Amino acid sequence: MLQIADGAKAELKRLLTSNVGWPEARLRLLERSSGALGLGIDIAAAGDHVVEYEGDELMVIDGRLANRLERVMLDVDKTADGVMLVISET
Repeated sequence: MLQIADGAKAELKRLLTSNVGWPEARLRLLERSSGALGLGIDIAAAGDHVVEYEGDELMVIDGRLANRLERVMLDVDKTADGVMLVISET
């Protein structure tokens, strides 16, 4: 299962609350056709893994994708341009 650092959860919460005005909407971790991971806006579906932080549902991940991300960590990197989400293998 994907590991998510608290700093990344805080950034996901900031992204969701500052960019989406629909209460049922969540960020969705997507696998692009190239194999890269990305984020989109969606609602939770049956079989999704739900990521929560401070009592709020922030992100959903298709259960099959979540199971393939066993050694993957989502974290943040603080750069001169601000906070950036980063994905790495653990």
